[in-house]
Amino acid sequence: MTVDSSGNDIAAVGVPVSGRIAFAPFGTPLLTPAQGNQGDIASLMGAFTPMGLLKTDGGPQFAWAASGDPIEFWQDGYSIPSGLADVTLAITAAEALRAKVREIVSGMAPDANGMTVIDGGGHNTRWVVYSEEIFKNGAVRRRQAPIVQLGSSTEDRNERGGVMGNALSFKINRDLGIGGHFREWVIMSPASGAKSAWDLSITGAPTGGSFTLIVNGVATAPLAYNANAAAITSAINALSGVTGISGVTSSGSGPVAIAFPTAVHLAVDGTSLVGGAASVA
Repeated sequence: MTVDSSGNDIAAVGVPVSGRIAFAPFGTPLLTPAQGNQGDIASLMGAFTPMGLLKTDGGPQFAWAASGDPIEFWQDGYSIPSGLADVTLAITAAEALRAKVREIVSGMAPDANGMTVIDGGGHNTRWVVYSEEIFKNGAVRRRQAPIVQLGSSTEDRNERGGVMGNALSFKINRDLGIGGHFREWVIMSPASGAKSAWDLSITGAPTGGSFTLIVNGVATAPLAYNANAAAITSAINALSGVTGISGVTSSGSGPVAIAFPTAVHLAVDGTSLVGGAASVA
């Protein structure tokens, strides 16, 4: 962070452009403080299932407030918090038909017939939640809460031609293991592991499928398994309105050399490739 002569830091302003939220079964191990600070943590999130798309105004909203009167003493001016608090998380899922959303709402995974049972009185299923917000300046804010329960579910009014979102509100309980309700990481800019020159390798002779490149947490459109350097360049530069990074160039094949005008975190998702693998270094 760089503070100007007036004491202000424009880089500390959060303008969200993307992100994700995912849930894992209660008891799933949390990220360690060091793991949460890594540039790319995709390999650590195997137990977490994403909620998919959220509505434009439905990104993660955490809120907390003390709910108990402070403990006061006979001497004036001395008090300590009661330790009681109401901590909540609200999101609005856009993929109301997604199996994971339906499981969160009902407390049960859809059966072989695609059926769940909704009990308006709620359910006692608990989750571990992970949220990640990507900001326009490349900063990342991550939060992970180990004890989360659904509080309420409110569907948008069914409007023809509109997205039927589902507003979900969760209660976050205090966890003695971490000494609070959730952990938070803020990575102000491309930190350790960021660089301007990357090599993309496609190995194993894939016969089909696609892969995506992830620039500072923002994914490109799917690229064909045999995409050339020009296609890769085009896909990355298409993200410039979100990442703020343009003028990327690529050359060669096996590996493809990708050059950014500034240091970035780059990852690749090759899980959709058929008969091959993708990596960046």
